[in-house]
Amino acid sequence: CERAGAAGAEPARVDACVAFARREEVRVTGGASLTAMGFSGDAPLSDLVALTVRGAVELPQGLGVWVGATLSDGTLASDASSYEQTTVAAGLTGVAGDWAFGAGVAHVTTSEDSSDGTTVLTARIGHGTGAWSGALSAAVSLYPDATVLQLDPVLAWRPNGAWTLTIGPSIEVLRDDAYGDGETEWLVAGRASLTHRLTDALSVSGNAFVGAERYRVESAGLSVWTGSERYTAGYGASIGYSVAPGWTLSAGVDQRFGDQVAGEDADLSALSGTLGLGFEF
Repeated sequence: CERAGAAGAEPARVDACVAFARREEVRVTGGASLTAMGFSGDAPLSDLVALTVRGAVELPQGLGVWVGATLSDGTLASDASSYEQTTVAAGLTGVAGDWAFGAGVAHVTTSEDSSDGTTVLTARIGHGTGAWSGALSAAVSLYPDATVLQLDPVLAWRPNGAWTLTIGPSIEVLRDDAYGDGETEWLVAGRASLTHRLTDALSVSGNAFVGAERYRVESAGLSVWTGSERYTAGYGASIGYSVAPGWTLSAGVDQRFGDQVAGEDADLSALSGTLGLGFEF
């Protein structure tokens, strides 16, 4: 693959060579990230710190397994007492030709009765050829007294190796939520991200959303937002740098704004910063 690249082969053919070579060996990936959040306005929390760890093994046949956990600790704004949340998750992944798929399950324990014991089921399917790719992610969150279905269809455009644009809606269907407008509530948001690879080692990205979301699930269930806040807009930026073959450092900031807490009108915001380290062998 390296000789083909040095000889001036088309980037797509070099990428295909690398992908084929990787399928002939076992891949081990993983990492850890630390996120610190601060809240203002009517938010029920004043601060939150979360540590996430994840590891995965992918076999030459394209099948893989991963496990991870997120430990969170925060402070309630009402009485300065502690809020704790632990999420443990595991899943399977697979690749077949131009198709990729995955499924997982997460269990959430918290210090609040309304979310303690929550189970989250996740699934994802994706397909990509050439510059275009698409995927559909789904999550079902089974709270003690509510059920949330989340759908995230996305479309990605990669005209070359330097730019990637991803857009898509996020759709949530809430059943029996005590803080909703009725037995069934629909929340819809539009999301977009743009990533630019400046060099082989350095990349930057930005993202934004607008609409409405609550109880959002991300990272295949490793990130589960169990609070009653409804967020209506947000944006963020991140940077990644390959410090050595197989090792990547990342840093990011995120700002989001909300208009509701526990079903009541409110004015709140959340600002977070994340540091991460990932590896691949």
